[in-house]
Amino acid sequence: DPGQIAEMSRALPEGGELHWRLTMPPEHKGDGLVPFLIQWEPGEHPSETSPAGCRLVGLSAEHPHPEPIDRMLVALGVGLDVVEAGRPALIATIECPLGTVVLT
Repeated sequence: DPGQIAEMSRALPEGGELHWRLTMPPEHKGDGLVPFLIQWEPGEHPSETSPAGCRLVGLSAEHPHPEPIDRMLVALGVGLDVVEAGRPALIATIECPLGTVVLT
């Protein structure tokens, strides 16, 4: 169950607004590794107006008990492998103009 749907918006610095709907899970399941779902409403997508220069080149996940997390991700259609580790973690590898950065 991805949770109830909430309608949200925010003002843009240059004027106008962004509108989206997202799910609000009843509990924080997945220790931060299972994403909420978002649907951007008509209008410019934030990726079209965000600053350029960096690119996500890798995303991985770790968890002490990866099997339940894998099942939740599969149910959502998310293709992310979760490996066993001592604590939950998302690891993003980002390619930037000054080099590669790994965020954990």
